[in-house]
Amino acid sequence: MQHILENSKISINKQSKLFVVYLFALLVPHILFYSLITNLHNVTFSFGFLILYTFLMTFLFIERFDGSIYLLYHLVFLLTFQNVLVGIGMGIFENQESGFNIKMLMIFKEVFAILFVSLLYIRYQKSLRLLKFEKTFPLLVLWLGISFLISSANMEGKLYYMRSFGILFVSYFLGRLLYYSLKQSVHKIYNVIKMVIFLGILSVIFGIIFLLIDNNSHIWKEWFHLGYIMQAKGTAYTDFPDFRTSVGPMYIYRMYSFFFDAINLSYFVLAAFCCTLFIKSKLMVSVRFFLLIGIGLTLGKGALAILAILTFWIVCLYNFKLKPKQFITVFVSFIFVAFFVIKGIGIKSSIIVHFDGFILPLLDSYLHPIGLGVGNGGVYYAMMNEVVAWDITHMGAESFMGSLIYQLGYPGFILYLVFFIGLIKYLLTFAYSTKKISFDYILYSGLIFSMMTVSFFQEATLGLNYTGILTILCGFAVSRIQSPIEK
Repeated sequence: MQHILENSKISINKQSKLFVVYLFALLVPHILFYSLITNLHNVTFSFGFLILYTFLMTFLFIERFDGSIYLLYHLVFLLTFQNVLVGIGMGIFENQESGFNIKMLMIFKEVFAILFVSLLYIRYQKSLRLLKFEKTFPLLVLWLGISFLISSANMEGKLYYMRSFGILFVSYFLGRLLYYSLKQSVHKIYNVIKMVIFLGILSVIFGIIFLLIDNNSHIWKEWFHLGYIMQAKGTAYTDFPDFRTSVGPMYIYRMYSFFFDAINLSYFVLAAFCCTLFIKSKLMVSVRFFLLIGIGLTLGKGALAILAILTFWIVCLYNFKLKPKQFITVFVSFIFVAFFVIKGIGIKSSIIVHFDGFILPLLDSYLHPIGLGVGNGGVYYAMMNEVVAWDITHMGAESFMGSLIYQLGYPGFILYLVFFIGLIKYLLTFAYSTKKISFDYILYSGLIFSMMTVSFFQEATLGLNYTGILTILCGFAVSRIQSPIEK
């Protein structure tokens, strides 16, 4: 017993020291870098230095400190606070004339995630054994490269959609590899889950407070420099909050919190809500109710749809013990009927645009079976060319899968479907591997199914700052199945 207590003290002391190292070697320097870079006219050198510094710190935390979990903490921190950090940072010198610097910093989280997963792969590549459906990733990378070469789009559009189509796999394999780095202390993943729940609650609290502040208040410009943040996101410059969506003939304000993005916020609160499902506590009932209110106030259709589908999936497969094939048949039929009903009624809503964004490219796909090249089509294409997304639904605007078909053709679409279907089947196999159905694996499979379904009807679904946290957890679960801890 004395030996166990001594080892426990050593472990606690080591973690305390490692936290201090993380605080002063990664967290504080990154905050300072963000504040500095937002105020520089020439950002290239500083941004390059930030990447090199981050590479060094990431390497040390993985190879020397055995602190991969802190890197995951940091990724969640960047996903949560990137916009408010750069907004406050611009107030230090106030010499910016555009949102270009912020746009650079907005992609830093993806750069960090790629560095993170690459260094994890170098260390744990021998532990990672690709499953059949996972072998679609190298093929997708190859096809993206070919599409990049044949595409007539400008470089910015190409790079944007290279990131969009590849980031799902970055998140997934980050979770897969992270498991091997935490295999001797798997319980630490619950610390991340609790962190996401706490930040979700915090974001809803601030979201409600921000909704109560006058839209014309000076703080939006002077404290947060909202105009440059909006410009960096590709929307019109505005110093005041204007986060609205159409519901029939009405325009309703949406909660945006310190994310300054209602869609981004909705997905993060969704991730927090889903994380509560892994925690067995009576307190979580109240937390879920509060987070559900938060998701509702964002009016995030994608997040609400994922939550609805996930709930339906769990009730049918876990509570009613319905067979997955029966459920999917009924569900797909319902989606088609819903589309034609909404189309027939003629309701003026953005919902129909999301449907058209997938269906129109699919119907025309025979005209360009290999796609028109990465960077052609989608919402970002509409922003760069200053056209309304409603006018280019035939190019996949407002639908991830529609944009994928239009740009990468049948090869890209099929590779994505093979991956999703293979992953769902793999998780369900283990959900039913014992006499008692496993709730956790029903939950994981439901997350993947709902994300896949919603990606047909919304373009902002599979990004790192949308469903990235949930994808990481699903990847972690797959590695846990494939390489269980020896008892």
